[in-house]
Amino acid sequence: MRNALNGLYKTATVLAACCLVTIALLVSLQVMGRLLDGARGLVGLEPLGLLVPSLAEIAGFFLVGASFLALAGTLRNGDHIRVSILLQGVGRPLPGS
Repeated sequence: MRNALNGLYKTATVLAACCLVTIALLVSLQVMGRLLDGARGLVGLEPLGLLVPSLAEIAGFFLVGASFLALAGTLRNGDHIRVSILLQGVGRPLPGS
């Protein structure tokens, strides 16, 4: 049973990574399309209207999917996002505060 669950966690983690890669690809396509349209407009050509429709909503759904798919595997490994990373970046508190 434990091996089956570990396999399920690993599969869910891989799917979460795929969701994040998909978000990155969609955003990159959107940026490239806008750059191409802007460049065509600068040289006097008609823009092609290259865009990913509803990109914000699609990316939101993929982000929620990635978050929930990664939860089980992260909990199983004892990993989590630590506040200490933020605290290390901020520095030590001033004496007396």
